Amino acid sequence: ALNLSTYTCEKIPDLPADAERQYASAFTGPDCFYVFGGDGGTVRKDLWKYNALNEQWTAMSAKPGSGLSAAVCMQFSNGILFAGGKTGASGPCSREVWRYDSDNDAWTQLNDFPFEPVWRASAAVINNTGYMLFGINDSGVYSKKMFSYNPVNDSWAQLTDFPGPGRAYAALRSNNQQLVLFGGHETMNVYKNDTWFYSPSLMSWTQQSSLPAKARRGDMSCLAGDRLIITCGLTTGDERSKETWLLDVPLGLDKSAASEIKVYPNPVNDVLYLNTHQHDGLISLLRNTKGSALFETPLRPGENSINTKSLPRGIYF
Repeated sequence: ALNLSTYTCEKIPDLPADAERQYASAFTGPDCFYVFGGDGGTVRKDLWKYNALNEQWTAMSAKPGSGLSAAVCMQFSNGILFAGGKTGASGPCSREVWRYDSDNDAWTQLNDFPFEPVWRASAAVINNTGYMLFGINDSGVYSKKMFSYNPVNDSWAQLTDFPGPGRAYAALRSNNQQLVLFGGHETMNVYKNDTWFYSPSLMSWTQQSSLPAKARRGDMSCLAGDRLIITCGLTTGDERSKETWLLDVPLGLDKSAASEIKVYPNPVNDVLYLNTHQHDGLISLLRNTKGSALFETPLRPGENSINTKSLPRGIYF
């Protein structure tokens, strides 16, 4: 586990015996996280929950049907969505889409993915809209296609392609109103160390600074506040990295608006203050790590406050 205060890794208990795997999917919950599927010699369909308070693993309900390896995972307010992936080591890419309800430990099959299925794709969620990008199809072709998913009506739409070659194994996270893309692997064994931001409102990509180190794929990543954290991964030359890198990510607001907003203190105990300096038309939205909206209120010019006394200790956005 990565300590976000010190940016150092701390050992936690291993998965139970015979549960090791690669190409698994993962998502978080209050004081816990989950690991699903992957390839452990055979493609798995089991789901494990790790409780950070008592440091114990618990087996949850397995996905019905076949297992999935290298599927994308998206956290919505109504559940966790899994799409794509492979059903076997040499099996086909899956069109199936499943939602897991962590509150009731229940799986529901949704409408199939209506486009060419892939595995080793990337995905993230902004404002309860999912985005799926890249991946490799059954013919081994690297995709640069991008799709959006609406959980309200269970529908997919194809968006504008990524402005570069297709890739896989890339890190994709969301920060406020934008996607943050890092690294990955193109065809012809080309590793990447570039960073891109995507604005859903403008439907455009902007390239940012590249990592000043070896290119890499398959790293572990998260967005904590305004920082993208990249750790481990496979670098050029197929070397396994132990490095951890931080990237400061802007909030994705209009520059004139962002320069007039102050949010303090961080960390917060009882009251969070937001000062907008006479900028109208803004809304404050507080979410937990599951993506659920906890507070949403218009911001008035001057000082605004959010009472956080009732919130459990944790990370909020």
